[in-house]
Amino acid sequence: HHTLTVAFVARGNGAPRAGDDAAEVVCRPPELPPQPLLFDHPLILAHYRELLAGRRCLMPVQQVSSGR
Repeated sequence: HHTLTVAFVARGNGAPRAGDDAAEVVCRPPELPPQPLLFDHPLILAHYRELLAGRRCLMPVQQVSSGR
């Protein structure tokens, strides 16, 4: 079996809030993730840290028209 992981990087304009899908939200710096991390999450965080350090770039995102 193959697994494809897609990770999104976004900036918010406020603190995240728990909603109907989560009881609470905990924010941690990428250098101090909760342990243990499972599956490919350590690799995703390593790539994100490389992005923050300027050693990795984001894939270009193509704008899609909403048709409005």
